Amino acid sequence: MSNTKNNKNQEDKKIGESAVIARAIGNSLPMSLKYAVNITKEVRGKNVQQARRILEDSIKMSKPIKFHRDVNGVGHKRGMGPGRYAPKTCENILSVLNSAVANAEHKGLSTKNLFVKSIVPSKGPTIPRYGRGGHAKRTNLTITIGEVGEAKR
Repeated sequence: MSNTKNNKNQEDKKIGESAVIARAIGNSLPMSLKYAVNITKEVRGKNVQQARRILEDSIKMSKPIKFHRDVNGVGHKRGMGPGRYAPKTCENILSVLNSAVANAEHKGLSTKNLFVKSIVPSKGPTIPRYGRGGHAKRTNLTITIGEVGEAKR
């Protein structure tokens, strides 16, 4: 276990020295994993400005996000099929994205050429609740962003 951890740290140091990517991690965020999976699919691979616009439009409830998975009972929106706004989930994802952009600025990357290289939601810890509710929904989120020109190297 410690060997893989050391290898990952060495890889991060190599990547950090060349300043190719920046990463931000959100642990135990209060959002549904199902919502996070659908929203991150819309944001993945986009320019950072486009990703912010998508998330901000959903927070303002002006443009919904198309849902691809777990669509039972999800109402259709005009021109897209099943979709939702999910403002709380979008706020959490936006805050982690802004943190990744700040990390990129600190590393010296150009903020104009950034794109979302990888965005991975995963199941977080279960926090017990009183009654039949069982537990609170928690999600871990890892965002990796890079420069557009660096993808060719």
